[in-house]
Order: sequence, then C-alpha cells, then structure tokens
Amino acid sequence: MSKKGGKSKGNLNYTQKQNVNFIQQQEPQFILDLKKKIGYKEVTINDKFESTHQEGEESQKDEREDEFKPTVVVLDPSRDLTQEQVDIEVKKKAEELSKKNIEQGKMIFNIKKRKVEKSPIDATDNKKAKPINKSLLSFSCDEEDC
Repeated sequence: MSKKGGKSKGNLNYTQKQNVNFIQQQEPQFILDLKKKIGYKEVTINDKFESTHQEGEESQKDEREDEFKPTVVVLDPSRDLTQEQVDIEVKKKAEELSKKNIEQGKMIFNIKKRKVEKSPIDATDNKKAKPINKSLLSFSCDEEDC
C-alpha cells in the first residue's frame, strides 16, 4: 500500500534536501584538555601555503645530525681522539673512499652528454641509394624486352 499525499520518513524530496543544514558544535571539554596536553595545533589552509624553510629549521636539522653521532669520551689524552680529531678522520676516510672508487673505475656521477642533431642534408647523404628495379612484378614483358 502506498501512501498518497503523506510524507514518508526515509524519502526526502528536493526542497527538503536543500533545507538540511550542518550545525558545528563545540568539542567536548575532555577533548580540548587532551589537545592542550599534547600541544595539538589546528591545521588551517594557510599552513599549507606558508614557506617550509624557516630560520629555526636549519639549526634543528644540525642538532638532529649531532644526536646520531657517537659520544666521544677522552680518558687518556695520549691514546684517545678528541671530537675534532674524529671529524678530521671521518673526512679523510670519505676522501680516500672516493679516490679508491675513481681508481677502480667506478663512476659516481656521470654528466649526460647532449645529442647533437644532424641537419636534414647530412641525414640524406648517409642513406644508401637503392637501385630501382622496375621489372619486379612485370609478367607481360619477356626477360629480353625489359
């Protein structure tokens, strides 16, 4: 049985669909407290377009690199290396490794060579001239006539 003229619960017509609105409510207090604790910052569209390179980021990157380096402890100055001496040794090792790779013929960086385009005149000169054979499919003429 169909309902005529009555409104059904599940089906909305066009005007009813246009009148549906979303109401943004305030977040619950416990969620706001959690966000404060962890220091959550709301992401906005403007954050996407801000410059990614800021002054403080470079120093933070250097600090992170230093975190992964081993700690140098000098117990006996006559035997142990200081931090500066370790840095010098690391640079020397890197240079020796690169020289060794070059001597062995290992290419680390290759510069791509540009292809020189040939002019159309040069391209036709290089082609071989094929002899034209007119009697390939001629059945009407004899061997002597053609």
